[in-house]
Amino acid sequence: PMLVEYAIGADQPSIMFSNGVTLLGYVDLVDANGVISDFKVSARPKTQADVDQDLQLALYAYAINKNAPAVNTQLVSVSNKDGDVRKVDTWKTNADMRRAYNTLDALSSQIVLANVEGVFVPNVEGWWCSNAYCDYWDTCEYGGNR
Repeated sequence: PMLVEYAIGADQPSIMFSNGVTLLGYVDLVDANGVISDFKVSARPKTQADVDQDLQLALYAYAINKNAPAVNTQLVSVSNKDGDVRKVDTWKTNADMRRAYNTLDALSSQIVLANVEGVFVPNVEGWWCSNAYCDYWDTCEYGGNR
C-alpha cells in the first residue's frame, strides 16, 4: 500500500471550505496503483449504486488528487453477521469530486451555525441511537424518553 490510515486535515492534503472549516478524516487505504479504498462494517453489503453515490469516497478522491480527471475508488464492506467481504469499485470523476466538495462546503456553514446556536439535529436512523450506545438515551426525546 502507498498510504494507510492517511489523515486528511492533519497531513497534507487537506480540504478547507469557504468558511474556513477544515475537513478532518482518515483515508483507510491507497494502494500502489492509486486506488482509494474505504472499509465499512455493516449488516447489509453496499451495492454498486451505494458506492457510485458515496460522498465520502468522492471527498477522499478530491483530497488525494482533486485535479485528476477521474480517480479509481473502492468500498470494501465486511458483514458484521458472517464476515463476508465484498469489494465494489467505482470511478469518481472530477465532476463527482467537485460536487461532493460543493455539497459539504454548503453544509459545513449550516453545521457551524447550528453548533454555535446549540441546535443539534437528531439522527435516529442508525444503531448508535439505542440504549446500548447513547449516553443520552434516557433523557432524549427521540430515545427512551419518548
